[in-house]
Formats: sequence, structure tokens, C-alpha cells
Amino acid sequence: TKNEIYGIIQTQDKIQTLYKGEFMKTFHEEIPDLCQDALTDQLFDEHSIFLHRTTGFSPAASTLYMIGCARRKSNRICIDQFFAEKPEEEAEILAAFLDAVTNTTIITFNGVGFDIPYLKAKADHYKFPEHFRDFEYLDIFKSVSSIKFLLKLENYKQKTIESFWVLKEKTKEGEDLIHVYFTHVKHPTEETMHLLRIHNYEDVLHMIDLLSVLSYLEVLNVSTPSSPTGSTITTHMTEPKGRNGSSPCKTTIPFRASFPVNRIV
Repeated sequence: TKNEIYGIIQTQDKIQTLYKGEFMKTFHEEIPDLCQDALTDQLFDEHSIFLHRTTGFSPAASTLYMIGCARRKSNRICIDQFFAEKPEEEAEILAAFLDAVTNTTIITFNGVGFDIPYLKAKADHYKFPEHFRDFEYLDIFKSVSSIKFLLKLENYKQKTIESFWVLKEKTKEGEDLIHVYFTHVKHPTEETMHLLRIHNYEDVLHMIDLLSVLSYLEVLNVSTPSSPTGSTITTHMTEPKGRNGSSPCKTTIPFRASFPVNRIV
């Protein structure tokens, strides 16, 4: 069923569109492109997409209830969020996301080891065609992890690096939202919907801001954890086999090898 627009909010700086299909909700928002440093401008081009999904850890034992992504279009940043109002709707948001991704590079935070294997396992479970092996990946976590000797942080979670990079603190952390989601499933309210959406939204936007952290690698001329062009990285994933168990397997995906990028003069 084609999604129906049932709300548009336009201000001076952004346009927000709310779609509602037969089941899921889709949010689309456009904000001014605020990429102000050369490195972010080069890495986040119109062929790239940021990806963040909100769910539990195991694809066999958790519900995928929101996928958020951001892309550049002319002088705007377009943010799309696919939300399952009930656990039974996760197949619909996954199909919508897979259909929407036409970019060549996926930018994530620990997505190579976490988000991508999770989404691939879910796609395999529903027998959806997917092309995760066809993308290039820029994983901020893996890149930053290569300069731990310099940063010397307590850990390298997204929240910690955001704090190090002096980004605004999130409304709620992901682990707090599982309870909020299942409360929303039973008794949906605007407040719980806002909490669920804003966390995913903030994570996507903060990943754009975190790209500039990779300037450390450029200055030091440190390579990403990959080999020369055409290299791959192998990651573990767990493929769901219903509620009673799962079996680990491996998948190999290409990893972006063109970083550090040339400086823009």
C-alpha cells in the first residue's frame, strides 16, 4: 500500500513530512546542509548515506522497530526514519529501507560489525533480496579505533566519542528505549513516539558531526582497518531461525579503502 501523507510541517529552516502506510510510519525531514569542514564535505557526498537502526542486539531475539538514514541532496540534508508501531511490522520497515537505499557508500558507527550483519540476517529471515555486499562502507568506530593510542578514551562507544567531540547530550540512551517501545506498543502516545524518534534522529545527525573526528587520521596519515582498494572485511552475524535458537555464520563485505582522502585545498 502506497504511503499516505497525513502531515507536513514547514518552518524557515526545515520541512518535515509524516507518512502513514497501512501499517508503519515514515518520517521525512529536510534541514539546511551544515557541513562546514572539508573532510565531512568530501566523505559525506551525494553518493553516501548514514545508517542507524534502533533495536536489541540479537536478530533472533529482538525486534527491529526503527531505521534512520541521512543523505545529502543539493544544499539540504534529508533524514528518513522508518518506524514499526508494532513488532509485526518490522518486515515492512526493512523492505521500505532496502527499497530506499540507492547510494553506493554506507556510513555507520560500528555498523560493519553490528548493524549490517543484523539487517542482513533479518533480510535473510524474511527472504528479502538485499545487496549489502555491493556497498562500500565507512565505519567511524573502526576508523577511530585505529588511533586509540592518541585519544586514550575510557571506551569508544558513540556516546563517549560524541562527548569527547563536545556534541550535545542525547535525550535518552538506546538501552533505555526498549522499555519505552513496548510501552508505546501497548499504549501509544505522542510523548513515547517523540522519545523513540528523537533518539534515532539524534544518532543519525551526530554521526555526521563525528566525521570530522577522522581528521586525526588524515593528519597522522593512518589508514582505515582495510587493505588496498578492493579489500574486504569479514564479520560475524547471527541468522534468526525463529524464536528457539540461532546459528552463527560469517559474511564478507567490501570495506571503503579510499580513506584518508586527499585534502581539499
